[in-house]
Amino acid sequence: MSSDQVEFIKSNLDIVHVILRYIPNLKKAGSGWVGLCPFHKEKTPSFHVNQKDQYYKCFGCGAAGDVISFIQNIEKVNFKEALLIAADIANVKLTSIKYDDNKEIKKRLIEANLVTAKFYNYILNAHKLGEKGRQYALKRGLNGEIISKFLLGYAPNTNNSLKHFLLAKGFTEQELVDFGLLINRNGKFKDKFRDRLIQPIFSIKGDVIGFSGRYIGENKNAPKYLNSPETLVYKKNETLYSMYHAIEFIKLAGEVILVEGNIDVLSSHRVGIGNIVASLGTSFTEQQAKLIKRYTNKILICFDTDLAGIKAVIRAIGICERVDLTYRVINLGKYQDADEFINNSKDPRNEWLLLIKNNEDAVSYLLDRFKLGLNLSSIDQKSKYKELAYDVLKLIKNDVALFHYCRNLSLELEVPEQVIINEVIELREKLPKKYDYDDVNLEVLNDLDEPVMSQKSLDVINNKMIDNIYFFQLFVNLLYPPDLEDYPREDFFEDSFFQKLLNFCVDNYEDLNFNEFFSELSSDDDKELFNKFIKFDLLPEIDQIDKQFKKLNKIYWQRYISKRLMQLRKIDDEENLDKVNEEIKRLSKLKVKYSK
Repeated sequence: MSSDQVEFIKSNLDIVHVILRYIPNLKKAGSGWVGLCPFHKEKTPSFHVNQKDQYYKCFGCGAAGDVISFIQNIEKVNFKEALLIAADIANVKLTSIKYDDNKEIKKRLIEANLVTAKFYNYILNAHKLGEKGRQYALKRGLNGEIISKFLLGYAPNTNNSLKHFLLAKGFTEQELVDFGLLINRNGKFKDKFRDRLIQPIFSIKGDVIGFSGRYIGENKNAPKYLNSPETLVYKKNETLYSMYHAIEFIKLAGEVILVEGNIDVLSSHRVGIGNIVASLGTSFTEQQAKLIKRYTNKILICFDTDLAGIKAVIRAIGICERVDLTYRVINLGKYQDADEFINNSKDPRNEWLLLIKNNEDAVSYLLDRFKLGLNLSSIDQKSKYKELAYDVLKLIKNDVALFHYCRNLSLELEVPEQVIINEVIELREKLPKKYDYDDVNLEVLNDLDEPVMSQKSLDVINNKMIDNIYFFQLFVNLLYPPDLEDYPREDFFEDSFFQKLLNFCVDNYEDLNFNEFFSELSSDDDKELFNKFIKFDLLPEIDQIDKQFKKLNKIYWQRYISKRLMQLRKIDDEENLDKVNEEIKRLSKLKVKYSK
């Protein structure tokens, strides 16, 4: 619907006649109309309607706006639905409304976002509620120039500060929920962002299209970052934090630095390096890569140095290969991220520039990281290293580059070069068009993350034989007691066969029929393994299994808890935050139980 059509509808309505439908006690008072406000309880009328200028204002609760916003507020509907109601009252026939293409709604959404950004920026800069945010900004080195340039703000730890402010500006509660600025909890509307450093997300044109809130409170279970939901103007897979501020810097430098955290971007700008963007709390996507390619063909990947960061580098390589971007990495060494490096440098600007200049070949960087957690004098460890290396090499499209890495790998593994080339090319040809880069198994690199168990323990359980031994005793000990149902339905076993078997036992433990399970197996390898399992062919020293079970059970639970906690702490879904916190608390208790 065009703005002309909206104005046509409004021109065919009298705001007084519309409001009288909902407030029959509205009375003429001088040149205006007065009545009891429908949006809050009051005994003395404070709701005024200006018939001449066609707007309403409540001097009690602050609600204000035109005839469309009144319908939105009173009917608790969004802008599009209010237009339909207004058109019906005005007896105006509408052309079709396509929500995704509605310029009026997009314009209103961007207006709400800009007002919100300025509101939070004011609190951070000048209001007494912003003191906590100011202290945090000071600690992170975010000076006044950065706060002003990026319109940073602070969302106080209150439920209704933003809500009351925006309602007074004529927006409705339901509209603000649709815009991602409020949440609806059992019919109660609250501010979405609370106790967070607010970082507005800009479009490449400079419009505020969303927000990223960095939690600075005391609740350890709160998501570190909370981002706006997708709206008509914000698509997270297509947006990069700070791209608007980076474009001119990218053109000058001829390259872009890709980081994971918004604070990394702000710290880099603080020292004058602005050709830097972040992926807004989501994995780097093909759409984001294509956005980068509009301005440069070279990307420097600078992700966190933990396991998740290593996986993210692999994902980024696959995407860069797909869209033909040149890629290298910035090696942060002992530092976790770019922000930490900059803040620990004696000469931040020059040391950061030097690190950027000394960027490294991304594939060689990964292969070196893989070797850190492995002993290549061991055959098993060599096999694991080969598996990890293949996960990266199969993504490379350029044969010259691929053969170079395969030659080096053949020397390290003492395997003929042609064998490695043939195996990698075979894997490359089998890659689906939509390859899930997150499937890479990096458990063998446990020492790069906070260790929950020793490398020796990992070596023990990365083995189908051990899965078989452990599951046998699990089956014997826990089949009939109800605590079998406590075992996770996924991610407990690395091998899918044993996870399926566990799930089958949980679902049917009162009446097991293994013939049914066997009939559902599609893989010949799984069928062979199942037969060996049932016949106990893979169970040496059965008299020792009972002694091993307690130790193995502890190791399996530790691995599962570590993985699940890492997943939960990355969830930024405010609506399900309570459930996430409950799960984190439950797993934290289990972590204590299985660490003894």
